[in-house]
Amino acid sequence: MCVSNVMNGNLATSFLGTCLRNETDYIRHVDYIHYNPVKHGWVTRVADWQYSSFHRFVERGIYSAEWGTDVDLPYDFDRS
Repeated sequence: MCVSNVMNGNLATSFLGTCLRNETDYIRHVDYIHYNPVKHGWVTRVADWQYSSFHRFVERGIYSAEWGTDVDLPYDFDRS
């Protein structure tokens, strides 16, 4: 699945021009989106960002409410 977006007649680049190769790639992108508020210092825990779809993922049992702590991170988001 390829995700693209056209803004002002130009193809949006970076994340919006990303092709998701498989389910693992999709999961990594969702993880990255959920972790962004922590990465940028807006909150200290993923669960503290009230606007996130993360809370629906927790309700469905996909993530634990404590996901995103140093112990739970499957990879280093700071390198992105």
